Amino acid sequence: MSDITKLLNVVGPGHLSFGGVRMALVDVAGGFWGLRRQIEAVVGSRLANNILQQTGVNAGADFARAFLLREGGKRDEEALRGCIAAYQTAGFGAFTIESMQWPLGRAVITAHDSFEAAHQHPTTSGDADAVCVYTTGILVGFANVIAERTDIVCVEVSCQAHGAEHCRFELTTVTTDSAAMGTIVSYDPDPFLSQQINLLEILFDRMPMGIAIFDDQLRLRRCNLTWANFVQQYTQTGIEAVVPDVHLKDLLPQSYDIMKALFERVLQGETIQEPALELINEGIVSYWDTVLTPLKVDGKRSGILDVTTDVTSQIQAERGLQRALDDLQAAYDLVEQRINERTRQLTTLLSVQQAITRRLDVQTVLQLVADEARRLTNTSLSAVYLLEGDTLRLVVLSSEHDIGVKIGERVPVATSLAGLSLETGQTYRVTNLPDDLQVFASVPGRAGVESLIIAPLIAESGALGVLGVGNKIDGLLTEEDERIMSMMTPGVVIALENARLYEQIEETAALAERNRLARDLHDAVTQTLFSASLTAEVLPRIWERDPVQGRQRLEKLRELTRGALAEMRTLLLELRPSALIETDLRDLLRQLAEAFTGRTRIPVTLDLMGERNIPPDVQVALYRIVQEALNNIAKHSGAKAAALMLDNTSHHLHLTISDDGCGFDTTSNQVMKLGLRIMAERADAIGADFNITSTLDDGTTITVIWIDEERKHDRD
Repeated sequence: MSDITKLLNVVGPGHLSFGGVRMALVDVAGGFWGLRRQIEAVVGSRLANNILQQTGVNAGADFARAFLLREGGKRDEEALRGCIAAYQTAGFGAFTIESMQWPLGRAVITAHDSFEAAHQHPTTSGDADAVCVYTTGILVGFANVIAERTDIVCVEVSCQAHGAEHCRFELTTVTTDSAAMGTIVSYDPDPFLSQQINLLEILFDRMPMGIAIFDDQLRLRRCNLTWANFVQQYTQTGIEAVVPDVHLKDLLPQSYDIMKALFERVLQGETIQEPALELINEGIVSYWDTVLTPLKVDGKRSGILDVTTDVTSQIQAERGLQRALDDLQAAYDLVEQRINERTRQLTTLLSVQQAITRRLDVQTVLQLVADEARRLTNTSLSAVYLLEGDTLRLVVLSSEHDIGVKIGERVPVATSLAGLSLETGQTYRVTNLPDDLQVFASVPGRAGVESLIIAPLIAESGALGVLGVGNKIDGLLTEEDERIMSMMTPGVVIALENARLYEQIEETAALAERNRLARDLHDAVTQTLFSASLTAEVLPRIWERDPVQGRQRLEKLRELTRGALAEMRTLLLELRPSALIETDLRDLLRQLAEAFTGRTRIPVTLDLMGERNIPPDVQVALYRIVQEALNNIAKHSGAKAAALMLDNTSHHLHLTISDDGCGFDTTSNQVMKLGLRIMAERADAIGADFNITSTLDDGTTITVIWIDEERKHDRD
């Protein structure tokens, strides 16, 4: 046999000429894998394997026939070796025949860097035992033609693509053992292959998605009926115009620029997935889920595969739903805004009501009401007028700027809308004041009032005045503004009524205080001064008759005058409570003791130590406790003597009031009725310990201990 390498002529990569027969093998590095990817994308990996296997069988058989014809038709193992050597020379790997049994056609062949295993593309998803499907088919074609058989099959036992040292192929006849070795490639075509290819054609034409193929000049080469119907449905182009060789611009004239930009990217090698692509043609809007992928021939990008699904109805439904959701959200936001506004209004009204209940300063409350009324109604001014006789007097004004109206101005009731509101008890809203309507007499003209709301302030006792707002900033005054005014007026009425009641209470309290002071002056100071006056009248005669007794009466006179003076000072303290804070605690307690002795003739022993300052509330509480304790001694104890001790030299303040009176049972329910509850509450208010010890017929002792925590902390 001649050297076969002399008979082979390499036309191009993957293309051989053997004598006059052209052996067309695909470009290994690019075209083969591009073709395989395109086939797999359409039919899946299994059918792609079948197609490539049968293509290899056909190519191997054709080459073997040409080879035998050139070599004189001798069918022996040398012919098989020659064909395998030619396949290797074409660049499809380095092949070695490990064993050969002829004429059975059995052989074991290994290949290093078989083109499929060596160049397996990362996206290829072929079966784990069927990588070198084309080479397997080539070997089957060689063996069956040379051996003149049809039962020789090829099994790829191992493959470099799966980590083996080399690819191992076994040519054998079909047996159970060979079937167990892996995927078998036979000489006879797959009986279902033509049916599957026909099925592919049917699917292409009848698939619900549009499929079209364009060349690199953007001319249509082929499309299925679905794609053609899409063009007719969403453009003015009739289906008869959707024919091969028509240009994309003629099919989609108004969307051409969009599609051209996408096609150019695909021709650069990019695969594009474009969901919900919007196209507009002749005013018709359509939406497409589009996949564009490049097609290759001989490793060169030569066209575009367009797979398109019409999602126009879906997108329109989704957008319609989104618009409905947006409308619903807008309505919800409006409702929420109104709720928030109503909540803000109610919160403000609540704050006003709380302020009214907390404050008794009418002017402050009315100013707060006027300010909030203007803010809630979004007006430029508001005012409160109070009824005085047959006029309304301006007492509160709230305005963004000076309107030329002064507090205290009066308007007549009889000729004003405010008077009408008071008379009828109704709220009036005027959105455009007529020139001849006298509202607040001349005030609106000077204040520039163009629209207003007037709400009456009426209590059970009668008409009090009116609350008004004027000049809506952002439009006309509304029923909502009128409602707000109606909600605010009860608070104003309450404030005015509270102020009136408070004034009455103050007058009553002042009168009661004057009466109490008069009683105290009569019961204590007046009686003491009367006794001192009698003593002073008889003192000269007693002194002449008995100087010793005169000195005793003179000491009594001194005690009476000191007691009267102390009692007067105590009464002055009641009239000026700030003196309780400004005066030293020891002096306060000394005055109480002297006043007590002057009033009751019961001597009080004083032991007052320490000059340390204490908080004002503590000093007042201790003063009141001593005052109440001395009153209890005077009223209930029958004591002959009392003692008052104060130790204020450390952070522990000790106060003790004791007497030698009748005492009482501390377990009795009557204990806390003797003013002791008040003393205990005063001690508790300043955080002091309060303790009472008493025995029948053996006197009573009250002890108060207050700890200066701040001083204690500093000392620690």
